[in-house]
Amino acid sequence: MPIDMMFMDGDQSPEGVSAAYEIWSHWLKPNGVLALHNSNPREYAPEHDGHFRLRERLLGASDYSLTEEVGSTSFFRKARQ
Repeated sequence: MPIDMMFMDGDQSPEGVSAAYEIWSHWLKPNGVLALHNSNPREYAPEHDGHFRLRERLLGASDYSLTEEVGSTSFFRKARQ
């Protein structure tokens, strides 16, 4: 079943974030919101920067746009298809 919002705040490792994103992102509806906790630019502990890396990847993607940043959480809107 498609979802309107996806909030990521689990495994913070690059591999864990990438795996979770690949598994769940196809369920996010067009115009849906993807929220990435702990994704703001800052110093991260080793292997604890997965959400930041995904944020940087999505900033260059045409299918997502950054809509807001609140504290350490980045909100992206998935493009309408």
